[in-house]
Amino acid sequence: MYANIVEEVNGFVAMLKSTPEYLEYEKQRKCIADYPDLKRAADSIREQNFHIQTTVDRDKLAVEVMHLAYDRSEIYRKGMVHDYLEAEASFCRLMRDVLNGLLNGLDFQ
Repeated sequence: MYANIVEEVNGFVAMLKSTPEYLEYEKQRKCIADYPDLKRAADSIREQNFHIQTTVDRDKLAVEVMHLAYDRSEIYRKGMVHDYLEAEASFCRLMRDVLNGLLNGLDFQ
C-alpha cells in the first residue's frame, strides 16, 4: 500500500508540474534569476508581505498591505518583478487549494 501511495504522489507531482500555473512560475523564476538585484527585490517584497500577513491585526491588514504596495511600487512596477511575483502567487494559490483539499478530504484537524 505504501509503495502505491508513493507512486501516486510521484504521478501527482508530475501532474502539478504540467499545470499552467507551475509552468508560468518556472518561466518567470528562470527569467528573474538572470537579474540578481531584481530577484532580491522581489524576495524582499514577498518577505515583507508575509510578515504583514502573519503579524498584523486583521483590522489593520488592508492598510498595511496598501502601505507596502505604495512603498515598493517603483520596484513592483518593473515588469519582471511583477510577473515573477504574480506567477508565484498563482502557483501558491493552486498549492493552497490542493493542500486544503487533502486536509478536508482526510478530515484532518
